[in-house]
Amino acid sequence: MLIYNASYIQSLPVNPNISSTITNGDTLVWDDITDTWITGSGGGSGSTGYTGYTGPTGYISAVGSLYSNYAYWNPNSSSWLAETGISIHIGGNAGLSSQQGGAVAIGYNSGEFGQGDGATAIGYASGSNQQGMSATAIGKLAGYVSQGGSAIAIGDTSGYSGQGYSAIAIGTGSAQNNQGQSAIAIGSDSGKFNQGQSAIAIGKLAGNSNQFGNSIILNASGTILNGTDSAFYVKHTRSIAAGTGTNQLTYNTSTSEIYLNTDKTFVIDHPQYKDKYLVHACLEGPESGVYYRGNGRIYSNLDDEYETEIVLPEYVKDLATDFTIQITSIGKESSLYKTSEVNEENGTFKVFGKSGKFFWHVYGKRHSIQVEPLKSTVDIKGSGPYKWI
Repeated sequence: MLIYNASYIQSLPVNPNISSTITNGDTLVWDDITDTWITGSGGGSGSTGYTGYTGPTGYISAVGSLYSNYAYWNPNSSSWLAETGISIHIGGNAGLSSQQGGAVAIGYNSGEFGQGDGATAIGYASGSNQQGMSATAIGKLAGYVSQGGSAIAIGDTSGYSGQGYSAIAIGTGSAQNNQGQSAIAIGSDSGKFNQGQSAIAIGKLAGNSNQFGNSIILNASGTILNGTDSAFYVKHTRSIAAGTGTNQLTYNTSTSEIYLNTDKTFVIDHPQYKDKYLVHACLEGPESGVYYRGNGRIYSNLDDEYETEIVLPEYVKDLATDFTIQITSIGKESSLYKTSEVNEENGTFKVFGKSGKFFWHVYGKRHSIQVEPLKSTVDIKGSGPYKWI
């Protein structure tokens, strides 16, 4: 065996048929038949090289018709289809069955069954079952079943079941079950169960259960506040000293209700019974008046008539005019008492009579009012029972 080297190729009796094909490193073998050197047999094949990744098979054949049409997988036909309509459904089973025109379903099981025309459902299982026309549900399980047309539910489980037409629920768990038509619930767990029609609940746990229709509940306490009627309820409120406000509303500290009282009542705790209130009402009359009252006595050991002076508060002379006085005798044997007029310069008056005790009552007029004005001549301010000119 000889390893071929170009430096002495010319001295070798190489078969001319192969001399032009051999190169450095080839193995030469002596052939006894031809008396020449020939190339040896070829070696075994080397190992197969690395096989690369398999490329994509085929292509998506779905063809759109408008800009931003998209392809989606249809397991029923095991093929890609192009969404060329005006609806959008992205996510497993989103808009699966009977999705109407212009509806949007984004998220697993969103708008899954019977999503209405122009409705929007974003989030896991939002608007999943029978979402109404133009309704909006955003958040996990928001507007999940039977969301009314034009209703809005934003937040996890908000408007979850039976949200009424044009109702609004914002906040986790708000209006979760059976929210009435046109009702509003804002805040976590507000209006949560059976909120009445056109009711308003604002704040965490406001109107949490069975809120009356047409009622308003504002709650900043962090605890449940439910009303007891179609009324206005607030928690918390600030107390102020009596007499520092005008046209005041009535507030029930037990139920947190604010209301207008046509009888102008005021309520205090009963002084004897802890389970009762004491309710009084205001007097009404055809003037803006003030009153003062008290008791007096004439001292005498004689049977003759004497007098005593009653002094009203110093400011009376600058506050009121046109005073009237009532005197009532005290005791079975008391005499008849007479009185002077009130001295409007110093706010005093005198009582005449025999020795004895009496009660006195003074009324004064702060200013006159027009009792029977024509409606066409006055400008009424305020609303409800508390109106003024």
